[in-house]
Amino acid sequence: MAKLHVACVQMCSTDDIDENIAAASTLIRRARAEGANFAATPEMTSLMDQRKGALAAKVVAEADDRALKAFRALAVETGMTLLLGSLPVRVDADLCANRSFLVAPTGDIVARYDKIHMFDVEVGDGQTYRESRDYRPGDKSVTA
Repeated sequence: MAKLHVACVQMCSTDDIDENIAAASTLIRRARAEGANFAATPEMTSLMDQRKGALAAKVVAEADDRALKAFRALAVETGMTLLLGSLPVRVDADLCANRSFLVAPTGDIVARYDKIHMFDVEVGDGQTYRESRDYRPGDKSVTA
């Protein structure tokens, strides 16, 4: 049985999808070079944009998501299993899903999970975060 060597990719995603793909890909390739055969990326790996309305202009359906395509190709290139912490994916005209993907070394998507519990909070300094404003919660847990 092959040993599991896991890497956790730590990065600060920005509002630039291509920059985020490049940053995560560099770290995943580095992890592979250091012996990892499984890498996990953070939530919102491909895009973090909290400006009101900005997310809607950048998020596309799963089939059209260039980050997902890039990471599937990277899984094949590196021969690694990738757990994409999440990518924002358009699910209807008004809402996205905060979706995790488990990608096999073949590039196939083994599992999908839509975040169930939205981050809705008011912090002490008057700031409010309402993930439910932009995201539709999932309705089931997933194992793979």
